[in-house]
Amino acid sequence: GDAPTALYRAMCGMFLSPRDAWLFDGYPNDGAFAAFDMTATASTMRNATYEVRVLDEPQSTAADWRVAAPLGLDADVVMVNTKGHPDRFSVFGDWVRSTDIPVLRTPAVVNFVHSWSAKSPADRGTLAGRWLDHGAYAYFGSVQEPFLQAFIPTPNVAARLAASASLAVSLRQPTGEVWRLNLIGDPLITLSPKAAAGARAKAPDDLLPNARRVTTMVTTSLRTLDYVESFRMLTIGGRDQDAARLAAALLRDQPELVKADVAKWAVMPLIRAGQAREAMRFGAVLNADEVRDTQIADALWALAPTLTGASDVPIEATLKKMLRAPHELDDAIALAAIYRARAGREAAVAYLESVSDLAEKNSDQNKLRDAINLYRQ
Repeated sequence: GDAPTALYRAMCGMFLSPRDAWLFDGYPNDGAFAAFDMTATASTMRNATYEVRVLDEPQSTAADWRVAAPLGLDADVVMVNTKGHPDRFSVFGDWVRSTDIPVLRTPAVVNFVHSWSAKSPADRGTLAGRWLDHGAYAYFGSVQEPFLQAFIPTPNVAARLAASASLAVSLRQPTGEVWRLNLIGDPLITLSPKAAAGARAKAPDDLLPNARRVTTMVTTSLRTLDYVESFRMLTIGGRDQDAARLAAALLRDQPELVKADVAKWAVMPLIRAGQAREAMRFGAVLNADEVRDTQIADALWALAPTLTGASDVPIEATLKKMLRAPHELDDAIALAAIYRARAGREAAVAYLESVSDLAEKNSDQNKLRDAINLYRQ
């Protein structure tokens, strides 16, 4: 990553005190997979005073994944067990893609037990790349096929972390060579609330030289009607509810000022504030070329299923210009379901026929044909 990215990861590791965990188990609870059971992992983390949400069989399907965090994932530690490819993974016969990785409401440490996920971590089309792009400040995963035995079973990882071991020690095998697994981030991070090494320093009361208070900058930008800077400063200050109130006021009183540059900063705080309709309305004016490959597009796609019953929200118009690489066809098929729910079968078929150029490979052509036939039945 670049200098700001490196600084972000370093500062998160130094100053954040994790308290919440989100665990997803894509493995059957038998054979060698049983050692990675996330329910057992959750028990260990709860004993270490973590607040834990666990999705385990039978509540860990691909559909469960997609609806788990429509407003973003609020978890300090994420652990996932699954199998598949660099840009997607299989969960009990169905596929979850890199474009389904949830946006993060808070920075997170991610442990991903899965082959190939970190093959190209600079590419947000891959699983590791998407997590890092969304704000993960540490990521552990495989760069090649390591086989299951290369990973420490997740209950053991949780026990090591709870015992105040560092992240690298908790995730690595105690003997043997490093084998096709990579830790991105500070290896000395400690995640146990009880760890002496994890004690965080209190922020100083005095400002650094030449620093300015965000509250003052917000007041100044509002006075000069610089709404881009207002939303930016409210976001930096963590004032999502205030940003949502400002956005609602603009929609109500000055809709002509809801432009692409303003929307680019308003969408994410609106989503974090739970304002789904308003977020999609701001999304409608975004410059697709600027945001298609950003977490803003991912956040709007995650939000869409919660709004399919709302006839006053421009879902289709917003999302059809934001088909995301490398799974544009899958996005189009997902969008067809929204067309079907809001406008009927014929609208879904017409939309799918309009994106036939996305199906270049034979497998994609078959996938598109099956989707069209589903709505023609």
